[in-house]
Amino acid sequence: MLSLEANRGPVGARINVSGRGFTAQDVIYVDNTPTRTVFRVGELPEFFVPALDPNKNYQVVINGSAGNSPVGTFRIDASSVQVVPGSLTLRTGDRQTLTFTVPNAAPVGGLLLDITTDVPEGVIMPEVVIPAGQNSVSVTVEGGKAGNGNLFLKVMAPGKSPSR
Repeated sequence: MLSLEANRGPVGARINVSGRGFTAQDVIYVDNTPTRTVFRVGELPEFFVPALDPNKNYQVVINGSAGNSPVGTFRIDASSVQVVPGSLTLRTGDRQTLTFTVPNAAPVGGLLLDITTDVPEGVIMPEVVIPAGQNSVSVTVEGGKAGNGNLFLKVMAPGKSPSR
């Protein structure tokens, strides 16, 4: 019988699978998405939670030489993102570095952070992607037209485009 060590966690968390008969060629899937599956000598397989939409339940399956075997259901929790500094004061042309940090290393493909603002001409910002295996990334933002506003952040799955 196959089972999950935990039935929920955030993107990037490492989850163990219990059972027997695993081979190094087995791949664990979450909702038909292949995960980074790790086998350590003499240990059970582990997978890293892929960047799928949070607050939903997904089926976990292990795909091996014997075919697909259901493992269980896994809920992806929303990730917390820390941003330093917590606020910006920029004049036109000023530049400042923002650092985005998540509690778990970003999965294969990286972790896209969709940053929007209610004053789009006020902040000039590059795309923000935490690289695979990393917990943080720093980017430089630049002040655009004068105005006051807020930044809004949403964690995206790899391969998904932000809706603007």
